[in-house]
Parts: sequence; structure tokens; C-alpha cells
Amino acid sequence: MIDARDIAAVAVAALTTSGHEGKIYTLTGPEALSFDDVASKLSQQSGDQIRHVRVSIDDVRTALESAGVAAWFADDMSRLHAMLAAGYEDLVTDDVRAVTGSPPRTLTQFVRDTGGT
Repeated sequence: MIDARDIAAVAVAALTTSGHEGKIYTLTGPEALSFDDVASKLSQQSGDQIRHVRVSIDDVRTALESAGVAAWFADDMSRLHAMLAAGYEDLVTDDVRAVTGSPPRTLTQFVRDTGGT
């Protein structure tokens, strides 16, 4: 997970300074966070109990199909849901700092800055 302001800062730097031609950046926040981690951090910041509810792959597929999504797309999204739940994107890079010179913002900082306290 990454703060949209960090994505914007990288885009500005990549588009307005030299040395980024042909490069591919993998942008991440400063820590890999599960949805349970996010719920915990949001609870701490807001003072309200927030919890992450795990949804089964079959329930994801059924809900999407019930909403009128094509079966093939519902199947793909349910597989993606399973991959993310299993930690597929638990990756942290230093690309934000490398491009902008500043570290990526934490989830706690994002919540504070956006009025979550």
C-alpha cells in the first residue's frame, strides 16, 4: 500500500528530471501491510474498533456475479482476491526514496494527514 501523494511525487520527479528514461519503478509504502494491519492501525488512530472481515473466494465470485459481472471476470477477481490474501503483494522497495529523495509516508502519517484522528 502506498500514499497517493508519494505516487504523485515520483511521477513529478520522473517527468521533470533526467535519468528516468526507460526505467521501471515499483512503488510501495515503507512497510508491507495486511488488511488486518490496516484495520489495527486505523483503529489506533481513530479510537474506533475497525476490523477486517475475511471473505471467501466463493463469496467474492458469487457477489460479483450477482452484481452482473461476467463469470470469467468474477473468477479472475476471486483468484486475485486469494492471491492478495495469501500475501502476493507483500513487497517493499526503496524506489520512492530513490526517485524523490524522501521516504514514503507511513499509513499512520496518511491517516493523520487526512483527518483520521
